[in-house]
Amino acid sequence: MPIQSYKRFLGTTRLCKTKIPQEIADALEPIKDNDEAVRAYGIHMGTEMCKKILSSGIKHLHFYTMNMDNSALRILLNLGLIEESKIQCLLPLTYPANDHHTKEDVPPISRYKQCNGRCGDVCNACYDGAPCDVQIMRPHELEQQDEWVVPVQHIEDIHERFQKLCLDMLRCNSR
Repeated sequence: MPIQSYKRFLGTTRLCKTKIPQEIADALEPIKDNDEAVRAYGIHMGTEMCKKILSSGIKHLHFYTMNMDNSALRILLNLGLIEESKIQCLLPLTYPANDHHTKEDVPPISRYKQCNGRCGDVCNACYDGAPCDVQIMRPHELEQQDEWVVPVQHIEDIHERFQKLCLDMLRCNSR
């Protein structure tokens, strides 16, 4: 999982109830206000962790990118598992030969400079300096939570909930 900012890292580890090893906490403390340095440390730490995993004989890695593939790509490059020249960018677009387009009118997008995280996530590190103390659920979602957070004992419970949704019998339908 990429480390994008110190504040986001703390929030995610708190949410997941993950204990942060002291050596990681000590390494992040002096750079906690520098998001670029925190991201670089995350890539370095990820690279070192992957080296240990691979050296133990495990042959597969799984990266949880949170829709931010830059850190995972950098780690794979550092490990020598991919070459930068082999990374393909989807743009500029290619057109069929019979099309009237002769050149791309849209400038290519540099994948490493774009906010490629979740749309509208102001906590995303690429928004540099945005407040990250936003409420995750809207008030009406909290009120409706009791309709959806119900124990499921049988498959019929799911069928019943879906049927009520389709028949507009739930409060969330009346938004």
